Amino acid sequence: MLPFWPVADKFLLAAYPAAPMFDELINSFPPRLNYRARWTPIWSSVDNDIWAEIFTDRCKRAPIVTLASMKAHLRPFFAAPIRRVVTHNNWGEYGHAQHRLVNIAVRQLAVETGLDVWSLGTRMPAEAREQSQYVDVARELGLPTIEGFFDAGLFRDVRAAYLAHIPNASTPELTAKFRAWWPTLWTWSDQPEAFPMGWRPFVKLVDKGVDLTAGNRVMRRIEEEIAVANDCLTNPTISKPDW
Repeated sequence: MLPFWPVADKFLLAAYPAAPMFDELINSFPPRLNYRARWTPIWSSVDNDIWAEIFTDRCKRAPIVTLASMKAHLRPFFAAPIRRVVTHNNWGEYGHAQHRLVNIAVRQLAVETGLDVWSLGTRMPAEAREQSQYVDVARELGLPTIEGFFDAGLFRDVRAAYLAHIPNASTPELTAKFRAWWPTLWTWSDQPEAFPMGWRPFVKLVDKGVDLTAGNRVMRRIEEEIAVANDCLTNPTISKPDW
């Protein structure tokens, strides 16, 4: 969503609650972004110990962060004056389970409320070793398209803040759990040029409440080709894309 940061009304943290360590991270972002003032954790906040115990565990958080609960927390934000939402794409960029779940929740709410939804129109090819090897698929999808510019300097500044931050909890055990999980918060590659640089396509997923991805065979194929990552193996939420 980086190309739209300068004009975004809100940045919604949708996939889990916030915690003090998230506030520290957001406060370390470049001041020119004015990010903190627009950052909105829709699940409110829990303390670092609860986050370390529950939300670092893929299976403990699975029954809490569901499609239904996420939609319930997101729904108040799908109202005037908001007209459009930029979110994760249907395959979660590189298969990230929570990205996929956010996408489903956003599309369903947009259908209910008549909003527009856009997402990045890139994917990683199956043989890619690095996430810098994104390929554009907007034309293949056949959906309405606009272009967004990924500023390399801004991207590196934000990534550096993530990579430099080290979380803590109140006990050595919880701190160890937190730190073992923490590298997965930055789920994109940490290689120097590993992001979709420059001008990249964004595709329209929902048009005034009409889900343009419903019945799109190319979309279904990409969803099936991109393996789901970062999910509990017993979580049925996104194992079968039958929505």
